[in-house]
Amino acid sequence: MKSLVVSLSLFFTLTSLAAPTPGIICRNDSRMENGPLQELILTPAEGGYLLQSQFVPSLHAADIAIDNWAENLSCRIDEKSTLAFCKNQQGQTVAEIKERREVFFDSLEDDAKKKTTKHIDISVSENGVQKKAMSFAAGHCQTFGGNA
Repeated sequence: MKSLVVSLSLFFTLTSLAAPTPGIICRNDSRMENGPLQELILTPAEGGYLLQSQFVPSLHAADIAIDNWAENLSCRIDEKSTLAFCKNQQGQTVAEIKERREVFFDSLEDDAKKKTTKHIDISVSENGVQKKAMSFAAGHCQTFGGNA
C-alpha cells in the first residue's frame, strides 16, 4: 500500500512537472539521518490547484501521512521567487507561500559579520483564521512546470 501511495503521488508530481502552469514543492528529507521526510506540494489539478502535505516518519516507516490542506484554489505564483497567493472561489480559504528573511550577527566580536537566512512559510487560513502552517529553508523549495 505504501508503494502504491508513493507511486501515485510521484506520478501526479511528475505529470505536473510537464504542466504549462507552475507549481511549488518544498521538501525536507532527513530520513538518512533517522529523521522524517516532510513535503508540501502546490500543484495544478483538475478544478484548480491542490495544496497537499506528506509526512514519512523515517526511512523504514510503513506509513505515509498525506493531508490535503486546500483544493480547488486559484493561484498567483511568482516562479522566480517561489511565492504564491491562492484562494478558493468562495474566498473563504486562503493559502499563502511567503518568503521570510532573518538577519543576525554571528558573534559579539568587533569583526562580527551579518548573516542572513531565508525561509519559505506556507499557511492556510479559513475565514481569516490560520488553520495550518509549515516552514522550510528557502533552498528546500522550488517551482516546477510553467516557465520554471
